[in-house]
Amino acid sequence: MTFAGSVRRRDLSSDLRRAFDTKFALILDDPKAYGAYDKQTDQWTAEFAEGRGLVTYAVNDQYVKVIVLRIVDFS
Repeated sequence: MTFAGSVRRRDLSSDLRRAFDTKFALILDDPKAYGAYDKQTDQWTAEFAEGRGLVTYAVNDQYVKVIVLRIVDFS
């Protein structure tokens, strides 16, 4: 059994990095419109690259900040 691991943006393949950048631009524009919220963890998740990647992030409303917590590469 293998598990997808958390990676840094620079470690993504070029096509996944482009897909991440496209999704993250949308998230930065409106973080709550492009992800799914988990109330229990107070974190957001959003898929990119047709489900081959997942980003987990937190939103700080007080400072209007998006914090990337994890990027997962499922490919």
